[in-house]
Amino acid sequence: MPDAVDEFWPSEPEHGAPAADQPHVAIEGEEVSGDGKTIPLDRLYFLLAAAATILVAAAVLSLWYRFKQSRQRKRDEQLDRKREQARLRQLARLEEEADHFKHTVEYERMEQEAKERDKGITAEHRHTMDKAEHYGPGLDSPFFDKSMPGYRPQRKGPGMRGGG
Repeated sequence: MPDAVDEFWPSEPEHGAPAADQPHVAIEGEEVSGDGKTIPLDRLYFLLAAAATILVAAAVLSLWYRFKQSRQRKRDEQLDRKREQARLRQLARLEEEADHFKHTVEYERMEQEAKERDKGITAEHRHTMDKAEHYGPGLDSPFFDKSMPGYRPQRKGPGMRGGG
């Protein structure tokens, strides 16, 4: 008559020995055969505990890594916000300085130079014209004094004296 255990292990022979394709787990106090296919129960518990420890350690490391990434992301976002605020403050300060600069004499002079440059007047021309205005028209001017010996007006063009 078969035992109640045999109902759960139909592949086992009638005498209770395990089939050749199934490993036998030794119960405490039972002798272990030397065929190498059996695993002692304490060793099985040790392997299960080691596998569980490895899985728990991997889970802890994964959580730690995700926590570290979230902290780094928060720090980066905070730093980006600070940089953006600093950039906006700098931009506002530069706009304020530009508005203030537009009301200075130097800005007006630069605007005048830009207009003259558009007309084709260079800095050398402006310097000569400023000197001429300083001396005024007439014989007092060293630039327009026709009584000077060897005075010749500058003519420019191909084939003329003075270059070209």
